[in-house]
Amino acid sequence: MGPKSESFCRQTLSLMVQNPSMIPASLDVNEAQNDLTHLEALRPRFSPLGVLMRKATDSETALGSDVMWAATRGYRQLQINGKGEGLDDLLAEISVRFQRKKKVRSPPPEGSGS
Repeated sequence: MGPKSESFCRQTLSLMVQNPSMIPASLDVNEAQNDLTHLEALRPRFSPLGVLMRKATDSETALGSDVMWAATRGYRQLQINGKGEGLDDLLAEISVRFQRKKKVRSPPPEGSGS
């Protein structure tokens, strides 16, 4: 919920509390106020969780980078040193990681003279 929506909700809930006779009994104003109170209690926890998530994402990126670095160097070595060792089929299977998609050229627009 953004700031404008939150302001709208707070003001509307306040008016609902001040004018209960205009609100149908099926609309539980107390429940809505409790939800707002719980939202307020939850917010201070968001910042530390955000910091933790950024650190976890950074760690995941760094670890993934390290693994990719080792795997690509190992793959090259297996290609060079593995000739005649029965690895050709396996190396071909995992080489799909390095295959590039072919670019499809679109035909020139009609009347372009090309």
